[in-house]
Amino acid sequence: MIAISSHRPHSKSDEYAKNQIRAKASWDHLFDRIYYFGEYEAELASDNTQFIHSQPWPSIREMAEFAAEQDTDYSVIINADIFLTDKFADIVRVMNRTDMYGATTRRRDLDTGELGEDRGRDVWVLRPAWWKRVAKKVPRSCRIGHNQWDTWMFGFMRYEAGYKFGEFTNVPCVFHPKHDGRDQPFVGEVNIKDKYENFYKQPDTIITIDPLKQTFA
Repeated sequence: MIAISSHRPHSKSDEYAKNQIRAKASWDHLFDRIYYFGEYEAELASDNTQFIHSQPWPSIREMAEFAAEQDTDYSVIINADIFLTDKFADIVRVMNRTDMYGATTRRRDLDTGELGEDRGRDVWVLRPAWWKRVAKKVPRSCRIGHNQWDTWMFGFMRYEAGYKFGEFTNVPCVFHPKHDGRDQPFVGEVNIKDKYENFYKQPDTIITIDPLKQTFA
């Protein structure tokens, strides 16, 4: 399993630096490789981590093309401040065993464990072949760290993958810290109007984990 993200330079925000360092520490034992789109950041570096030169806030198309090239069961595009628990690995094992094409989840507040009111989705687990499909269709205006791309993704996967696309919000394993300083310099360019943007509804398939049997339902 491969993680692909894009970080904010630590020199620009101590708060973001703290959140990203904490998130990365939760990833290291879960992923075979971790790729950051952006400049080298010593506090995020490790033996299984590589930095890929890119412009700030890379496009989802660029990241999806990279995700599609990976030799792995699943490539995961994830926001750099998302904290994962070991239950995330259980989810991916169930996905692999049942040949799911992809899945996502709403995020929970890192302090309270409660679901966020904004219904944001910061983790996308897809087969590389499905990232290739995403790369061909995703609007060029979609960028990491900006609104709407997760809504588009949800609609795309729900429409194209059907019951092979799942959700694991019921399993608390993805957490997001509260923070200030949001920066979306390209938000004015995002203007998505296609069938996927309007196809936002709950998927038929819900991934659940039985801690003893690891059943799929």
